[in-house]
Amino acid sequence: MATLGSLASGIRSITNRRRGEAFITELGDDDRPVVYRRQGSRGLPQYRKFQYFPESLTDTKGVQYQTKEIPGGSIPLYQYINSGEHNLAFTAIFTTDIDHLAQEGGGIVRNIAGQLGAPTSAQGADQATAALQRAGTNQAATLVNAVERAEERLRASGVRDRSPFVLGALIWLRRFMLPRYGEQSEVGVPLTKPPHKLLLHFTGSHLELLGGGGSFSVPGGGLHCIMTQCDITVDALFPSGNIRQASVNLTFSEVPQNGGVVRFPSASPLDELAAQLYRLTTTANAITGGVGGTSGGGASPNL
Repeated sequence: MATLGSLASGIRSITNRRRGEAFITELGDDDRPVVYRRQGSRGLPQYRKFQYFPESLTDTKGVQYQTKEIPGGSIPLYQYINSGEHNLAFTAIFTTDIDHLAQEGGGIVRNIAGQLGAPTSAQGADQATAALQRAGTNQAATLVNAVERAEERLRASGVRDRSPFVLGALIWLRRFMLPRYGEQSEVGVPLTKPPHKLLLHFTGSHLELLGGGGSFSVPGGGLHCIMTQCDITVDALFPSGNIRQASVNLTFSEVPQNGGVVRFPSASPLDELAAQLYRLTTTANAITGGVGGTSGGGASPNL
């Protein structure tokens, strides 16, 4: 006969078996999935996953009514205006036990401005800025090479997936809060491109349904959204200054437009689905009063 302890052990083995993943599909300026390509390769995956599945998710939906005051009325009338934002929020955690820069001898981070010195009058501010940008680009390339060497060592040890470069994860997320500047416009300033949209996936959860149906967010296809919050907290660092652990408070807002087309989500596609998926009913005789008319001839209750 099964004991309470054996039953609890069996339940624990089931609930702790993580099968779902949380990941992002990035959409480009044309609202199509982005495929990153590197020289000599066929392209990187168009999605990046979070290191850990979030411990909890907060899904909020707003609605706006306009009140109309009636003289002598005990409560106002309510007129529907629109449904407000559909937001999904959670905290992403990134950790590593390996310092990717430990073997670089502190040579990655340098005071670039100090190396270049103050700009001279002959050099000009524009030339000094360009020199800083070139030096920064070189330092970024040096950092990438250092991280790639470290990841090769981690891959050989079989622990690469458990020890990502945390700064890289933070850069990946923060990009969704920043614009891009394109070609010069007719008025002489760069054209501003908004931050990329994305599809937010939580496999097996079907959270896309909570915002309504008929939009670009489809079950299993991800929440079609933009990032509206990306607050980073660095929780721990290595002696080298490299980030060891960070937590990121993220908020995403569903958007109805894609590729010049607008699809507002609605409750209509969910009506039948709700009746099929949630079947807890009551056998109690509910008092409805005058709701729905009095075709049955019943009298309204006296309270």
